[in-house]
Parts: sequence; structure tokens; C-alpha cells
Amino acid sequence: MSFPIPRIVWPIVIVATVNDTCAVVAGNNHWTMTVPAGNYANPEALLSELNTLATTTIATGTGSTPVPLTDPGLGTSAVFSLSTDGFVTVTLSGFGAPVPFTVSFGSTSAALAGTLGMVTGTVDVTTMPWSQTGTSQVANFWTPDVAVRSDSRDTSMFARGLVATPGGTTGMSSTYGLDLAQQYRREVVVENVADSKIFIGNETAGPTAIERLWQPGGGYSSFQYAPDRASPGTFKTYSLDEETSQSFAPERLYDTRPLYKIDLKMLRIA
Repeated sequence: MSFPIPRIVWPIVIVATVNDTCAVVAGNNHWTMTVPAGNYANPEALLSELNTLATTTIATGTGSTPVPLTDPGLGTSAVFSLSTDGFVTVTLSGFGAPVPFTVSFGSTSAALAGTLGMVTGTVDVTTMPWSQTGTSQVANFWTPDVAVRSDSRDTSMFARGLVATPGGTTGMSSTYGLDLAQQYRREVVVENVADSKIFIGNETAGPTAIERLWQPGGGYSSFQYAPDRASPGTFKTYSLDEETSQSFAPERLYDTRPLYKIDLKMLRIA
């Protein structure tokens, strides 16, 4: 049985500052989209916010036309999209040429630019339509770029625990009964994963290493696992089981090649 290439994402946290913006300038028209503070469940949720802001952010500036950045009536649009391997692309179309046209992310802080993997600063746009893909992967995203070796899928199990029996209290003691709560366990094994996808110290294109899942504040306690990165909506929410979360221990497969095996033992949350 063959499996597709999976992905894991965990919530992105945006802290609102004056620099959490994407600004577009076309002639006299200036659009500055400020991303609201909060937790975004996955990259698509953050990009959806930006795409919505493009339809509601009205141009400002001396001599500007008070229209949104994305306006179906005018045929103009700004679209933020995510590739299956975690890179953001911004595409602008319908603005005509030539006009002085620039796009910038942030100004002094790289907060939003870093989250999206985009370069901080201003980019001159010379052609239309125009698109640019980030130089590094979006934050809080992992994909091994290789297919899964094995996947147990969700396996039903029962977690046993003692619970107080209603009405069973006598003096200082309680009567307890056994509670069998159904849980689902899943084990996924991926082999031949490049070291840049395993260790933070070997990253070459932004935050690509699964080691980040184990970091303080990482996503080991709650993350979205999609078995096919081409169908991100198929995700379920998991945590690493207690044993796996305590130790980050990828196995090197070959002496001559830096390729690794990673064994993910997960408990389903939702």
C-alpha cells in the first residue's frame, strides 16, 4: 500500500504591532492591511484573513481612489496562497502598467514577514500580473517531502481511570468505579527524510525541521495532521503521546547519507 505525503501544522500566533502589515502602493493609492492579533489555527486561516483584508481595506493617500485592493468591479485583485510544501505566494493582477507600484511586509520588525516567509522591505513591481513566492517556508508547518512508510490510521483504545461514584461518599472516603474512556491512537512512520526536515541546525529554507514540534511553545500538545498535504482539509487534531513527547529521537538510516526515520505516535484530540 502506498501513502501520500503528509503535513503537520500548529497554531500561528500573531502579536499585533505597527509592523504586522502588508502594504501595497500603486500610484496615488496606498493600501495597508493590518493583521489582527490572535491565534490562527493553520497557515490557510492566516492567508484567508489577508485575502479578506484585501477586499475590505480602502485605498488612502492624496489623490487616491477610495476602492479596496481586491475589487471585482475594477478587475483588481491581491491573492495570498500556500503551496503544498509550505511557501506563500502573493499575486497581484488587474492594476495596469506602468505605474509606480510597490509591495512591502513590515518595516522595522520582521514579525509578519517572518511568519509568511516573505522578505521584509519594499519590492518594486515592474510587470502585471505580478507574483512573488516567499524565500522561506511559513512558520509552524512541517512536511517531510516524502511519502509515509506506514500509517496505522486511528486505532481505537481505552484509557482506564478511577472516578468517584455518585452518592458513594461515606465520611472521609469515597467509592470509586472504573471509567473506560475511548481514545484513538495513531502511529505514522516516515523514512528517508532529509536532515533539513529533521534538525533545526540543518534548516536551509526557514523553519522546516520537525524538531520544532518538540520545542517549548511548540505544537506537540495540539497539532493538525493531514495524511495528504494536497488535501489539507482532511486533517484531524492530535497530540504526541507521552513517551514520544519526552524524547526527540530520529533514527539515522545510512552512514553515508543524512537521511532519517521519524516515528510519530499520536493521540487524537478531535
